[in-house]
Amino acid sequence: MRWTMIVLLVLSFAVTGTASADEVSEKAKTAFSEGRKLFKAKDFKGAADAFRLAHKFSPNWKLLYNIGQSEAAAKRYGLALEAFERYLAKGGDEIQNERQKEILDEVDRLRRMVGSVEVTVPSGCLIIIDDVERGRAPLSGSLMISAGVEHRVVVKKVDEILVDRIVRVSGGQKTTIEAKDKPSTEPAPDKFVEEPEQTIKEVAPSDEESRKERLKLWKAGWAVTAVGGAVLIGGGIVGGAMLSSDSDLVKKCDDGFCDPKERDALDKRDNLALTADILYVVGGVAVVAGVVLIIVGAKNGEKEEKGDVAFTPSAGPGFVGAALKGRF
Repeated sequence: MRWTMIVLLVLSFAVTGTASADEVSEKAKTAFSEGRKLFKAKDFKGAADAFRLAHKFSPNWKLLYNIGQSEAAAKRYGLALEAFERYLAKGGDEIQNERQKEILDEVDRLRRMVGSVEVTVPSGCLIIIDDVERGRAPLSGSLMISAGVEHRVVVKKVDEILVDRIVRVSGGQKTTIEAKDKPSTEPAPDKFVEEPEQTIKEVAPSDEESRKERLKLWKAGWAVTAVGGAVLIGGGIVGGAMLSSDSDLVKKCDDGFCDPKERDALDKRDNLALTADILYVVGGVAVVAGVVLIIVGAKNGEKEEKGDVAFTPSAGPGFVGAALKGRF
């Protein structure tokens, strides 16, 4: 649809298409005027809402055209299609042939861009889609919504929300939403029955369970220690390679000045040194952590009697260590 033509039609609506001034309430005229201003400002969603409010105060079928074109410009194609179809149905033979063909072409285009949602809910419930009230149940048919985008469907019964759902449909697809009245979750008892007072007792773990937990810690400690040792060995291997590379460079460089051709060798040495430092730190922390787990697991319940054990690993340039606090 050519929106430049539509803008001109909107601006001329008050002169050629509205009902006479004494048939339109002041509220309807105010809302219609606001819709024209918003449409000119390209706030198409706001314009559609304003025209819809004007139609609420003065249900003139010609306003459906303004609603439809505003919704189409706002890309709310389901609402646009609904408005245009109502415009054709209400206007009938009063719509000029040229305008009727224009709307039919637009309706055909919009039908390929919308899907529908069928809402089956208790009578009287209000159906709201994307913050727009679409009617009260029971509805006469499905509600059209834009395809390919998410829509929020809310169903209210007075102040109670029965449905709050996000739906998405493809062109021509229909989805269904059903809801019933929520049953009371707290039925009133036939008579008052006083419940006996209950006390909560702390149950200490059995000796067998405690032994199994300590055994798990002990095994985990050995596993972590073994991994840490392997990482330290890897660090030693990498460190050895770094020292070998550094020794070769010392022979090739005079007083610390190396030929630019040795840049790759220098980078390789520095990378090996950095990798070795990381492996030393990680391996050392893992070994210390493993030893702590072994000690804690080996103690026969003394942790519960003497207090918790706190382990804090620490590392820095050139060293790795840990702080171990507690009574063993």
